[in-house]
Amino acid sequence: MSDREKVLLVDDEINLLNGLKRQLRGRFQLLTAHSGKEALEVTQNNGPIAAVISDMRMPDMDGIATLEAVAKISPNTVRMMLTGNADQSTAVEAINCGHIFRFFNKPCSNEVLLQGIGDALRQHQLIIAEKEILEQTLAGSVKVLLDVIGMIDPEMVRESERVREWIDPITKTLALPHAWRLRIAAMLTPLGRIVIPRPILDKYRAGKKLSETEKELLESTPGTARDLLINIPRLREVAEILYLHERNFDGSGFPSNGPKGTDIPLPARTLRILTALARAAPSTALRAADFDCLLVDSGRHFDPELLRKIQDCLLPIELRRKNQEVIVNTTLSALHEDDTLVKDLRSPTGQLFLAAGTQLSAAYIQTVRSLAKLVDIEDRIAVRRVVAKKIESPATTSHD
Repeated sequence: MSDREKVLLVDDEINLLNGLKRQLRGRFQLLTAHSGKEALEVTQNNGPIAAVISDMRMPDMDGIATLEAVAKISPNTVRMMLTGNADQSTAVEAINCGHIFRFFNKPCSNEVLLQGIGDALRQHQLIIAEKEILEQTLAGSVKVLLDVIGMIDPEMVRESERVREWIDPITKTLALPHAWRLRIAAMLTPLGRIVIPRPILDKYRAGKKLSETEKELLESTPGTARDLLINIPRLREVAEILYLHERNFDGSGFPSNGPKGTDIPLPARTLRILTALARAAPSTALRAADFDCLLVDSGRHFDPELLRKIQDCLLPIELRRKNQEVIVNTTLSALHEDDTLVKDLRSPTGQLFLAAGTQLSAAYIQTVRSLAKLVDIEDRIAVRRVVAKKIESPATTSHD
């Protein structure tokens, strides 16, 4: 076993914790925590952790709750419990809820404890090896499938490739467990569209009006992707991510009946934002303007807090300015020069007047106002506008 593998000891009794450290010092790379909350912080900030041993009876968060929370943050960490309360109900709950690998009774001899930790580290190595084989095998198989789809419709695969470039930094920022599932789901987003006739896809990409039948076909693509994957071993969770990744935060979208808000699984909410961003952004070198269309629908189509985290993660720091850009829903009469359109400006029949991203000059504004006298144009127009950032005065800062 590698001396780089970390073992976390959790106990609110300082003397007992110090005793464990003395017993195990020099044999493993040890980390310690005095509470469940501190154990979670250590796991998040010092991972990967191979094994964790937690006491059962601790205030605020007991050992079962601690190990259950560790499993969510670091699913590959092998979890063990050390307790003086060895009743049967505690053991059953620990195994069922905390997914415990070993259960030690206090007092525990050095030999038993060392043997248990050694077994846990070997179990961790097996988990990691299986995970690597699984990911590499699946990723290779999916890549072959994508190459075939790319021959049919390269545009579908191009969007998927752009999303995949963003996955790694985002999964680290969000500390997503089982991040490989999101990577595979991102690769497979084009899968459901292979049953859509090419003319309908071209019509959709061109922004042309679709018939109700054509809309239904496009809306069914997440369901098609799920049906194709659901019976493949290890891909059931990936299939569910794909099935829900076009479900809107407010409960609209596909599927018509399903979860909404934060009940939508985090990977599906993440993929919802990234696929929309891939369609809105001209390249993987993102600009602030590329998030505009998404920010307009924040809270409706997209999880607002998650969208902000993704923007902060992906948007290069050098793009942060002394001035800030805000989205404003304004009227024709209140348009400003240098406002930038967030969405295409179209007539009720779909005729394009001005494309999203157009920076408005005095002439453009006058043209739009003139057109509004002849045809209906939306009363509210979303624009990106530059405003000065508010800077708090140092005098308002308290030094108490």
